[in-house]
Order: sequence, then C-alpha cells, then structure tokens
Amino acid sequence: MTVYENDTIVIYVRDASGNVQNYEKKVWYVDTKAPEIKDIYVEPEKEWTSGEAKVTVIAVDELSGLHDMAYSFDSGMTWQDNNQLVLKQSRILKLLVRDRVGNISDLHEIRIHKTEKNG
Repeated sequence: MTVYENDTIVIYVRDASGNVQNYEKKVWYVDTKAPEIKDIYVEPEKEWTSGEAKVTVIAVDELSGLHDMAYSFDSGMTWQDNNQLVLKQSRILKLLVRDRVGNISDLHEIRIHKTEKNG
C-alpha cells in the first residue's frame, strides 16, 4: 500500500476462523510541500561593492525539516549544509533549498555586483 496524503487508514484482518479485527493507523507524516525561502540577506547591503559579499539564506520546512545538505546557490548542481556563501566576484546566484524527503523550493535568482560602479 502506498499512501500519498495524510489520512487515517483502517485495515481489516480476518483469521481462518472468520474472526475480523480492525487496526486503525493515522498517517500524518506525508510531506509533499516544498521548503520556503523566507529571506535572503546580502552584506554589504549596497548594490555595488569592491569587497567580499556574504549571502545568507533563511529557509524553513515545517513538515520533514531541512535536508542535511539543504542549500544550493547554483540551481541544484551542488548542495551544501551552510546557508551562507561568500563571493569575491560578480555572480548570478540561483538559490534552492530542499527538505529531508527531497522537496525543493521555488528558485530565487539574485545578482551580486562585485566592482565599484563607475559613473
């Protein structure tokens, strides 16, 4: 039996004598909901910087919890356990977060500018 949603399942068992017993099991741990990226912080906050930029992702998953390697900054090509990334050059980040059962958040794309804006 495969269960696809949270529900109460009742199983009836009949023995050789014809006696019937029912067993009830509440299934509450089916997780089909993706984690949610709540916020993305970039330090420093200014749009252009000549120094390093630190990106921090704040995410939650209320059902199964976040995966041990929950964070991707490259659209799921690689995953890491740290919710922060330090950049030394300009880059477009494609942020994803996954939970313990493999559900993946919506993609969030941000551009980090790493040179002083001239003019």
